[in-house]
Amino acid sequence: MTTYMQQQQQLQSTRYGVAVGLFKGKEVYLSRRSEKLIFGKKWQFINGRMKGAEVSREGALRLVEEQAGLKITSDRLHDVGSISIDQTGEFYYVYLVHLNEGECPSYMEEKRRGRWRLVAMEASIVWDLVPGIRNILRGLNRCLKKLETETNLTPAEMEEANKIYDEQRKREEQNEAFASTDYGC
Repeated sequence: MTTYMQQQQQLQSTRYGVAVGLFKGKEVYLSRRSEKLIFGKKWQFINGRMKGAEVSREGALRLVEEQAGLKITSDRLHDVGSISIDQTGEFYYVYLVHLNEGECPSYMEEKRRGRWRLVAMEASIVWDLVPGIRNILRGLNRCLKKLETETNLTPAEMEEANKIYDEQRKREEQNEAFASTDYGC
């Protein structure tokens, strides 16, 4: 059983980051990490550490622009949870972005990653991926298959349903944060 002090030390040593998956229909964009980096030659989403007091959504928007050359708005980010990587002491907030027709990531970071490749989601699951990404791809693939069989929603209707879900999740998180805040009473 960990003590309060151990938990505080663990939180202080944790490095927080953001990962963003870019999707088009049933395909995902992946790039291969440089062999000089930890998890070298593994395939990945956009990712990086949060800066200073940056919140995860701000970090996600910054990283999408820096690593893929795409300027998107916050409402296009779909929060899908988090990944904790024990080997590195890192914790990543994970978002997904469905790219519109004509949008493609640009090759921006020659030293850190290879070019972006658009890969069928089912095929990507068996690639040599960085830790945590495989489970996200599996879950997303299951959700897409389930939606295909259960609904006949148009892409616009799916986007609207995703927005409603994200807004509901944001309200729930705000309510939890408010309920757990210590106001010195």
